[in-house]
Amino acid sequence: MPRPCWPATAPPAARLAPALCALLAPALAGCGADGDGDDKGGATGWILPAEDLGGPWAQGASATFEDGAAMWRTAEHIVPGLRWTDPGVDIPLYLWDLLQTPAIGDEGSCPYAVAEGAGLLWRSDCLSEDGYQWAGTAQEQSWTDEATGIAWQRWDWDLSVTADREDPSFRALTLRGAAVFGLGGERSPVERAVQANVLVQLDGFWEQANVADPLEQAWQELALTSRSEEAPTGTFHIGGAGYLQGIGAFTYEAPELVQVPDCGLVPDGDLRVVGAQEHTLAFAASSSCARCADWGVDGAFNGRACGG
Repeated sequence: MPRPCWPATAPPAARLAPALCALLAPALAGCGADGDGDDKGGATGWILPAEDLGGPWAQGASATFEDGAAMWRTAEHIVPGLRWTDPGVDIPLYLWDLLQTPAIGDEGSCPYAVAEGAGLLWRSDCLSEDGYQWAGTAQEQSWTDEATGIAWQRWDWDLSVTADREDPSFRALTLRGAAVFGLGGERSPVERAVQANVLVQLDGFWEQANVADPLEQAWQELALTSRSEEAPTGTFHIGGAGYLQGIGAFTYEAPELVQVPDCGLVPDGDLRVVGAQEHTLAFAASSSCARCADWGVDGAFNGRACGG
């Protein structure tokens, strides 16, 4: 199961997340490989410039949410703290950590790491001793921006791992794309920031603990092209696009989410999600710590969306 949320100040390397166009423009500015988006951050509501993470893995707006549980499950993949501290980077790192366990990879050989610039590059194209066929590469880099004082980490993945054994931990896993995580210092304009453009295809993992786990279907194909910034005031701005198998493609934005210290994982603030219809989730942790939000569809109240 996913790790619980870590302290907000912990960097990921120490951890073991007509109306359609209006939403897409600020959320995805600069995410494409051609760098057409806003380059200065502030003009679209973002504090930092957009990183070049390649063409978007997630785009479009076809999602249908059959009930409040599906709506909440989607929110868990994009809202900091609901299930993952920083979903855009925590989800791929959770799988990268899984791949590096002794039962799946062979340390130092499959894959093997070499120094590359300010980080490491892992190469594979090998069969591990326990019967996992590896293909592709992964890379990690670290640096500090002298102008802002932000300490950055970046990961790039182009990996596929397929089981060739009985009773595997999973049948197949593909991890592609890139993610960056920034942790601010005293003079930084943000406390932390995440930009991600990742694709996950995972088969036969979640069902081992619970055959009915909805994540087994959702993670058959999961894509996030997303941004998240925590301002020094403690508020979050999140936005981007996502795709979950069985739910579909969606875009989203929440310009101001506030985590309530005495309320665990649920924030205050409104999240707008555009799929086949326009949805809103109104979180109100300051009045109730329940893992629920008011759910609106096309401007009309549609009940409550809740998680376990």
